[in-house]
Amino acid sequence: MKKLAFLFCMLSSLCLLNAEVFTGLDRVFEEPYSFELKGKNIGLVTNQSAVSSQKDEAFDLFYANQEKYGYKFLAAFAPEHGLEGRLQASEKVNDEEKNQIVIYSLHGKTKRPTHEMLSGLDLIIYDMQSVGVRCYTYETTLCYVMEEAAKLRIPVMVLDRPNPRGGLVVEGGSIEEKYKCFFSYNDVPFCHGMTIGELARYFNVEQKINCDLIIVSMLGWERSMSFKDTKLPWIAPSPNIPDAETSLVYPATILLGETLEIVSVDLRGDKPFKRIGAPWLEGHEFASILNQRNLPGVIFSSEIFTPQWGKYESEVCGGVLVKVTSIERFQPLLTQYAIFEELMRTYPKHFEIELKAAMQKGRKKTCDYITGSETLMNFLESRRSFSNEMTLLENHCIKDFINKRKKYLIY
Repeated sequence: MKKLAFLFCMLSSLCLLNAEVFTGLDRVFEEPYSFELKGKNIGLVTNQSAVSSQKDEAFDLFYANQEKYGYKFLAAFAPEHGLEGRLQASEKVNDEEKNQIVIYSLHGKTKRPTHEMLSGLDLIIYDMQSVGVRCYTYETTLCYVMEEAAKLRIPVMVLDRPNPRGGLVVEGGSIEEKYKCFFSYNDVPFCHGMTIGELARYFNVEQKINCDLIIVSMLGWERSMSFKDTKLPWIAPSPNIPDAETSLVYPATILLGETLEIVSVDLRGDKPFKRIGAPWLEGHEFASILNQRNLPGVIFSSEIFTPQWGKYESEVCGGVLVKVTSIERFQPLLTQYAIFEELMRTYPKHFEIELKAAMQKGRKKTCDYITGSETLMNFLESRRSFSNEMTLLENHCIKDFINKRKKYLIY
């Protein structure tokens, strides 16, 4: 028996060595967090991206462990893209049921849990993988849940997960009050460099939510880590973020493609957000132009692709592939501003046509709401270089934010 026990301990130690990081979900059924579950009626805000280091989904774990840990799993809440993450951006999520547990939509008629949805709950647990970008709506959903829970004095437990962008790079400006919306609800920089647990602490105080907040922190995560460094499984948090590298590139191309549609970002292809292109763009030439700028932490290579959806659908496009070489040095917004500038310089007529088309479709308003101000669109309409000015404007906001966020950091 002693030999078996020793062997078990050795195997357990090897497992711990192989797993670099343990998420909040890996730890929630351990003391002291398991005591918070006992005797509670719980609601779970989650989707398919919330998995343990062994790839067990949060929904299934909380359903299976009710008797063992003495709680009742009464309701779940699904964000944008739905519980299984199959719906595209902005598609309506319907209420549904799984294992006789009602799953309320937080991306349909209402984006906030109502008093009726929260009725009978003693604890709300939040667990989803985000991408570390302000306009990714899971962060707004967290804030909405905390605000509504605070009104009813229901504690919120956040199971922390890695920011796939790491925790060092902060980039982007603040939000003007008139542009506060579902896509820009929380006044943090576009790329804030915080985990979801750290953000919850920040929101709770800085936005005066004052809910009873419990953070189940990670073990082993460091701010310099890429997602690959964590050795955790990546489950796509939404259909067009299939891997962790895409989450890095996403804020560097979203305004160019999905928002303003100046170019295609091949949203439903095999490399969404990673490549940009158009029938009028010559990939070798443009990649060379961008590489000459020596942008930090990124290189560009020529690509030819045919989008299967959206801008330039079924048209052969010349383009470039965006390859991140260092998450610590990569500045996605600076990269995006540089691409805008080089498109204006290299293809002025095509840029003029596409920007006018975007304005006619009401895309200016969309861009203003996502970026939190009119600044970027004003620069684009002026047709002049702006990356240095934008960076200077943003750096002022970033300096204040970095000082403010210090007391909310866990790692």
